[in-house]
Amino acid sequence: SHRPSFPKQQACRLVRGFLVALTVEVRSHLQMIRIISLLALVSGVWGSWKGKTLAASNGMVGKLAPRGTMEELRALGREFNVKIPEINSTVSSNCVAGENKCVAFVVVASLLLDQKNEKKHVPAACPNFGIKDEGACRFLCGVMANLAHHRQFLENEDFNRRGYTFDMIAVVDESFSDDMIDAIHSMRVQTLRIDISIKKLLSKSMHWSSPTKWSGIFRAQLFAEVLKPGALALIEHDAVMHADVDQYITNTTMLADELDFYFDHDDMELIAMMNIDSPMNAGHWVANPSVSAVRAWIQDLAGGFSKEGGWGHAGSVVPTLTKKTKIEQDGYNIAPGKWDFLGGNRDQGLFYHIFGLQRNTYYAWGRVANIIGEHGLDEYNVHILEDFPRLDDLGLYHFTGSDRKPWANNACKIGTLMNTEESLCKYEWASRYVNVIPKVHDELVKVKNSDFMQSYCAPILMETKKHCSKVCN
Repeated sequence: SHRPSFPKQQACRLVRGFLVALTVEVRSHLQMIRIISLLALVSGVWGSWKGKTLAASNGMVGKLAPRGTMEELRALGREFNVKIPEINSTVSSNCVAGENKCVAFVVVASLLLDQKNEKKHVPAACPNFGIKDEGACRFLCGVMANLAHHRQFLENEDFNRRGYTFDMIAVVDESFSDDMIDAIHSMRVQTLRIDISIKKLLSKSMHWSSPTKWSGIFRAQLFAEVLKPGALALIEHDAVMHADVDQYITNTTMLADELDFYFDHDDMELIAMMNIDSPMNAGHWVANPSVSAVRAWIQDLAGGFSKEGGWGHAGSVVPTLTKKTKIEQDGYNIAPGKWDFLGGNRDQGLFYHIFGLQRNTYYAWGRVANIIGEHGLDEYNVHILEDFPRLDDLGLYHFTGSDRKPWANNACKIGTLMNTEESLCKYEWASRYVNVIPKVHDELVKVKNSDFMQSYCAPILMETKKHCSKVCN
């Protein structure tokens, strides 16, 4: 386990004390022993302080520490000249003080509109919202479908019996118009809109042009994914649970078990899966919201990122496999590496830096975490959770790959980048669409006064179901 990180001032006092002790005449063996003991103490303190800036040196971390207040969040925004996100919704919270644990279930989304290269003088692909790009319209459909599914899923009475109440919250940016926000509210989903000043903070630190004029969809995606830690501003909730837009959780029992495990460990502030290509998977996670975590996020964005130093100029401190081979019990070693892992310059790097390196409260789970954990990850501030449920046990369907999304054209077409007959049929990817889509469709067509949901989005999903139901017959 890690030794606590001491403030620099305390280390300096001990060093001064040691120097004074060295001037004392050694008159007996007992005095010599005392000096040697003092040397060992100073060395240990300095070793635990050098090179680390854990949040623990400035105060408590963990779920027992105060989460802070909304006024503290606003003061933080004034300090960095940004607007810290707050709930601004016509939809009321489901939580009641003094009853169940209140969990914010969040989905973070940006339409990734490439404004520099936006086509002009073409009809809107979805006239309801004036979006010209067909891909953006389909993605918006995917966002609405995800929200509809999880809002209905989280109302299951089993969660109430297990002591949990959920607020379904869409975390969005300026690409979502007021009309889109109203459509989300019509599904009884709250919204947390992240102000563009957050993106501008990162633009300034990276010496980029304004995020309103970014060049290329990749830059737009980067801006979207660094927004995920903004959900940590939901400090009036006991926990924040996240699922990506292309993830559908379907098992109530396992999800409640995951929350039980999380709340049973006071020193755990982030629980997520570790991948072979990243120390933290930011698709599905549970985290502790707090003002101090939001401050760490804002400070990282203000300080910028580099592949060598990472976030916060942390240096080569990322647990990296020295052999890019299939993960096995033997045949690889762990070494400190750079920040060029998948998502290192975005959500996954930010979460690892905030909760792993700075706060030492990140707990990783999954097959890769178990295998790597046998080699020891203490020096990287990663704790390993053994025998934790697999994603499949959570009933989590993750439709990875750009051509595999439920809202994509020919999601079950054999021969695309990720779709093979084996993956679609033997590993039952096609049946996952068939299982999930009908319920989502029924929720979408219930939304009143939304031609987008009923006439555009719902038919797209049903076409995917129709195609996927035939592909393996």
